[in-house]
Amino acid sequence: MIVKDGICYPDNPAAEPLLSVAGCSVVGNSTLRVRFNSGDVRIVDISPLFEFPALKPLGNPEILRAFSIDHGILNWLDGELDIAPEWLFDHGVPPGIVPNMAPLVSCVAEPGTEYNARPPAPSPAP
Repeated sequence: MIVKDGICYPDNPAAEPLLSVAGCSVVGNSTLRVRFNSGDVRIVDISPLFEFPALKPLGNPEILRAFSIDHGILNWLDGELDIAPEWLFDHGVPPGIVPNMAPLVSCVAEPGTEYNARPPAPSPAP
C-alpha cells in the first residue's frame, strides 16, 4: 500500500478496479442477466441461495424484480438483502452458453435506464 497526502493507494496503481454491477435484468424466476463494470455479462441462477433463510425472500418473483443497484451492489428490500458482485460473476456463465434462455424481462435499476438492451450489431466491413 502507498500512502500519499493521507490517502491510501494499492501498491500497483495499474491494478484492476473492483468488480461492480453496472446493470441487471431478471430473465426467469431465479435467473438474472448481470452486466459488470468490466463489460462482462453473466447469466446467474441464484436459486441455490434460497436455502439460506436471509435470502429466501428472493424466491418471490415480485421481490426479485424489485432490485436496485447501490454503489455497484445488487440489492433488494431497501438494502436489507444483497449479493456480492464477485459471487454473481463467479457463479454466472456468459449468455451464449445458456441454452433455451427465456426472453429478457425489462427491469429498471436506475431511473430512466433499462439494462436489458442489446448492443447494436456491428456493421459489415466495406
